[in-house]
Amino acid sequence: MCKFAFPTLGKEPDFVILKAMDYLDIPVNSVKPFPWGGKLGLFFKNTKGDTLALKGVCTHMECNITYKPEAMKFYCACHKGGLMKEGKI
Repeated sequence: MCKFAFPTLGKEPDFVILKAMDYLDIPVNSVKPFPWGGKLGLFFKNTKGDTLALKGVCTHMECNITYKPEAMKFYCACHKGGLMKEGKI
């Protein structure tokens, strides 16, 4: 019950080292997964070509997040909902 009511507070690494050549050449409006400790990380390149490294799990129940490029939204299957790429619903 507590896990459902409160955001998760699991231990995550302070930093993750990635090989730049494996991630910088991904197409715009796409993601490439990487390990973020024991969780999913997503390397995201937006339509402007800017890149972000994101935690790829929802903060509510730690469900894995996917990116839907056609809708330009991140999607949580557990909540059947999406977040815009800026993090807004």
